[in-house]
Amino acid sequence: MKKRVAKTTVGLQRLRTRMDRLDRQLADLLLKRLALSLSILAEKSTLGRSAHDPRREREVTKQLVADLNPSGASARFIDHVYREIFRQSVAAAKIQRDADNRS
Repeated sequence: MKKRVAKTTVGLQRLRTRMDRLDRQLADLLLKRLALSLSILAEKSTLGRSAHDPRREREVTKQLVADLNPSGASARFIDHVYREIFRQSVAAAKIQRDADNRS
């Protein structure tokens, strides 16, 4: 019985190591996306356009659902994750804009 527990622990540790690596990659991609988003929002500001573009957000989400749904990804999951990504992008732009205005 102990052998089985040890084997499971090693297997679990391997899976966690893989998950940790994936989490780091995901965090890196999210930071890169945020930086690009800030550049887009700065450009939109110079054009006098609103930072928030619900139509564009729907287009992006709809395309991701179409692309990822065959892999079994839930449309609701994708929508939820990307709503938060969009929300954080706009919030980060506001923080940066406020900081720039104070300078």
